Amino acid sequence: MKKKLIILAAVLVTGGFFGYTSFAEMKTENKINLSWELDDTKIEKIALIGAEQHIVVDVLETENEYTRVALSGKVSEDNEAYLKNTVVKEDSIEITLAELNQFRLMTTANGKEQLKLTVELGKNASCEVLEVNSVVGDVQAMIQENFDGEYHLETNEQGEVKAVPETKGTSKEQVRIDTMGDITVEK
Repeated sequence: MKKKLIILAAVLVTGGFFGYTSFAEMKTENKINLSWELDDTKIEKIALIGAEQHIVVDVLETENEYTRVALSGKVSEDNEAYLKNTVVKEDSIEITLAELNQFRLMTTANGKEQLKLTVELGKNASCEVLEVNSVVGDVQAMIQENFDGEYHLETNEQGEVKAVPETKGTSKEQVRIDTMGDITVEK
């Protein structure tokens, strides 16, 4: 009987430790307001990887000389550290907030401030792939009016696709969103 109590206590302490550290790492208290510029008019890929909170994406057409990508909101300390892994090239950007395939205990987007990803396409610029690959959280995307490519939307059976504009698929451009949450795409 004593051994069972010791095992039960060890399991509870271990579970409590992992639960506490998971929730402690989830706090989104670090304010960010970052931006990058892409020189090329034919942008291969703009990607946001590993978000653990709700995301709002705005894709705007502008008359600017360059394409500007901005990320703003509040993130956890761990997510802020991962931002140093952002890869920017002349024709692409991959913004990383966390590793996608790492073990997480009780990850949730509840109680976290949303992140905003703004893409201001430069004059005559196009983006082949706009990708949001989140760990968890709803994604709401407002894309440019003239988008006529393909949508690849995956909720991983943890949400639903709430809205998707019609497309004739005459373009090779793609919007790829993969998250455990609801997805809304509008023009």
